[in-house]
Amino acid sequence: MLFRLMACNCGFRKRLRDDALRSQAERLRLHAERMVYLDYCATTPPDPRTLGAMDRACRVSWANPSSPHTCGNQSDDLLQNARAALAGAFACDAGGIHFCSSGTEALHAALWGFALRYTEAAFITTAMEHAALKSPLRLLRAMKRTVRVCPVDADGAINQTELAALLRSHPGALLAYSVVNHESGTVQDARAFWKLAKEEGAFVLMDAVQGAGRLPAAEWSGYADAFAVSSHKIYAPKGSGFLWKRPGWRLARTRFGGSQENGFFPGTENVPGIAAFAEAASLLVAGMKAENQVLFALEKDFFALAEKRGLPLSPESPANHAPGVFCFSMDWADSMEDMLLRLNRRNICISRFSACSSGVDGPSRVLAAMGRPLERATRSLRMGLGRWSKRDDVYALLQGLEECRLEAGKRDETARLVL
Repeated sequence: MLFRLMACNCGFRKRLRDDALRSQAERLRLHAERMVYLDYCATTPPDPRTLGAMDRACRVSWANPSSPHTCGNQSDDLLQNARAALAGAFACDAGGIHFCSSGTEALHAALWGFALRYTEAAFITTAMEHAALKSPLRLLRAMKRTVRVCPVDADGAINQTELAALLRSHPGALLAYSVVNHESGTVQDARAFWKLAKEEGAFVLMDAVQGAGRLPAAEWSGYADAFAVSSHKIYAPKGSGFLWKRPGWRLARTRFGGSQENGFFPGTENVPGIAAFAEAASLLVAGMKAENQVLFALEKDFFALAEKRGLPLSPESPANHAPGVFCFSMDWADSMEDMLLRLNRRNICISRFSACSSGVDGPSRVLAAMGRPLERATRSLRMGLGRWSKRDDVYALLQGLEECRLEAGKRDETARLVL
């Protein structure tokens, strides 16, 4: 029953757990050695400074912020201060922020709120989107709503000519897309898409879950009618997020209960989590420029060292991708499941797709949408670097990949001898 409840219910997850329990000595080694974490796109480790804000809220401002007494007011003050801090960090109006539990919940509230409010309107998206957008749009299509998929080019950028044509043929549509792709790191031209949408009377819903932690807000937040952000992608604990909605844009409410968050997300707010969220956003703004410089330098080192070692890697991300998010393919790889298992034995935590995707084998849908051949799309890894990534992590991954290549070569040689 345990495996049925996990986000990924593929057989690989069970194989991974079984492999980690090979022996008592192996378990001790795994705990003793430093983990190499290269999956910041899936989640970021909480910054200890955010935990202080969370702890203070639990100890001091623990009351229900909707309660009509002094303790409730104290908790509500903290909530509103956090709202203002997040608005400042992401260059948006504080009154448009509606707190919820995650980026996925925020996106769903906007999609279904739009679908119920504008019952004849179409939806426009791309084939590269995260499951948080892709899955509900698939359901809307099954419900006979019009959903159009705009093509992307080899860099993963949305084709503006095609987008303009789709917007023109579907007046009042909702354009739903991610400003930073979760796998390729492609950065979309938010300003250009906003201009195209407004020329045709369309609305824009932006998945900013990856972008919020890697791009200055001035580059994206002003070019959407609504956008979603998640706490655990900007170094705060999981369990908090928000939907920002442009004041005056009316969406139907899809949840019912109390009046919290203007009725969009009824239920008592997670005040400690939101306090940590706001602290994380403030830290993010203060350190983003310096952190991004380090991330680009680490990526440059990674490919330079791979070339120096004679390890063939093919970069798959565009030149102008977001810092710390990129993917590459390996034409020498055979089984990606075996590769991830081998890397995991070396305490290297890395993935291929988003954590919300099932399985680890098969082609990358993102790379396939970018026109990559099947042999490249099925042999890719996603690199997610972040605040505590080090050059040693790059070394460790390269050593692990060299070991995988050597093992793949041995298997090829054995197969040739058998034939």
